[in-house]
Parts: sequence; structure tokens; C-alpha cells
Amino acid sequence: MLAAGGFQYPSGALVGGPDEGGEIEPVDVFAPAGRVGTRVPHEWLDEGHTRSTLDLAGPGWALVVNGDPADWERGAAAAPLPLPVHHLAAGFLPEGCALLLRPDQVVCWRGTDPTAPAAALRRLLTGAAERHRTSGTAVRT
Repeated sequence: MLAAGGFQYPSGALVGGPDEGGEIEPVDVFAPAGRVGTRVPHEWLDEGHTRSTLDLAGPGWALVVNGDPADWERGAAAAPLPLPVHHLAAGFLPEGCALLLRPDQVVCWRGTDPTAPAAALRRLLTGAAERHRTSGTAVRT
């Protein structure tokens, strides 16, 4: 039995999750990789162990990138909400790849196109608002 990891949301507020053909988190080995639908893997960001990858998300959305953040910052500027970009050289994140993190530390998008996170966030927010409208729940705009 795994003490940590191995859990993955297959659908919901995700773009490219398992239900959309995304990579499935293994449950028989501990291999955190920042897959869509999983919690961002924990990694210390400083030698004093005062900040970790878990601190990058919340209270809002965040983008974590491995590589030059300039293109990602330009892409994030088109997001419907403020989207801070954090540079991270981590073993679980290949060079040139990025993770879009929900406020609850769950990876909701993963990819290599710097323009895609803003569109993914817009899709997630629009989809959530549409679900609330059709359910009769009031939505703040």
C-alpha cells in the first residue's frame, strides 16, 4: 500500500485528465510526476526547508514552469484571472514543460505550449459557470 500518492481525479476541473486520454497515475509504485488530476509533487524549494512546491498554489491559480519563464509569462497575461508564473527546476517536470495548478494544489493542465494555460483556465472557469447556471445555482460574475 502506498503511503502517499497514487490518487488521481479522472475528471472534473481538469484539462487533459485521464477521462480525456491523459496519463494515468500508477497505483502500484510511487512515481509522482505532476500528472493531470494529481496533487503537485512535493519538493523543497530552499535549503532551509521553509517553502515547497505545495506553497506555489493558492489562494489562487498558479503556473509552474521548468525553463525560461518569459514566454509563459506572456501567455499567462491573457488569462482571465491573475496567473503567477513560478520557475521550478524539479526532477518531476521536464525542461520546457509547465503545470497549471488549481488553488487546492491539484494539477489541472500539463503541457509545453505557453499560450495554452490561459485558454485552459478560461475553459475551466467557463465550464464551472455553465454547470452552475444549468443546475440553478447562482454564479457571481
